[in-house]
Parts: sequence; structure tokens; C-alpha cells
Amino acid sequence: MVLNDTVGPQAYIRYVDCRNVLDPHLAVSKRCCGEGDDGSVDVVIEADNVALVTLEYRKAGTEAWIPVKSTTGPSGPFTVEWPVASLEEGRYELRVAAYDPDGNMATEPDVVVVIVDHTSLRL
Repeated sequence: MVLNDTVGPQAYIRYVDCRNVLDPHLAVSKRCCGEGDDGSVDVVIEADNVALVTLEYRKAGTEAWIPVKSTTGPSGPFTVEWPVASLEEGRYELRVAAYDPDGNMATEPDVVVVIVDHTSLRL
């Protein structure tokens, strides 16, 4: 007997600064699209059946996740501005933690790896 056949909270990162996250070597330097602070990039989150989603990041190889911003559901897309200007250059991991109305987190959020690179392109 199925007591509860509802789908739990689901969320994933679709784009980082207008770039598809399927490229594992996504380099983030400054905003290339959208409006707002030049030292930030936009992260687009798709979500469904959520009460709350939180964008989190950490420097690759570290344990602790650092929250960027939380937003409420029930569904996305949501755009979150991630400030990168003060971050050291290097590899970072991004994830979105999705929570249902009871505060339960979706199991093992997907992780997206990005490279923060403050070098400007010169032509």
C-alpha cells in the first residue's frame, strides 16, 4: 500500500551566468548577461515541489557549504545573484538544496563545478 505517492522537493542548477552547466570547465569572471553588480553572476535554478531552495557554494576540496541566498517555492525557475568578485580564483562547487514544507531536504543535490577566474579577456 502506498501511503504517500507525492514527489519530494526537486531542484537543480540550469545555468550559471547564461552558460549551460553541462560544461564542467565553466569559467566565471564577471557578469556577461543580465543586469546588476558586475562582480556577480546569475545562477538559474529550476525547482518543483519545494517550499524553500538555497544556493550554496564551497571551494573545491573543502567540506563546509556556504549559503548564498534562499528563495521560496513552490516552483521555479529562480534566479540568484552569486557574488564572485571577492572570491579567490580557482574551482568552486555550487549546489542547490531543496526543502519541502516540513523542512526535509532533497537527497544529495547535484553539484556543478565552476572556475572563478578574474582575468579579463584582452583582444
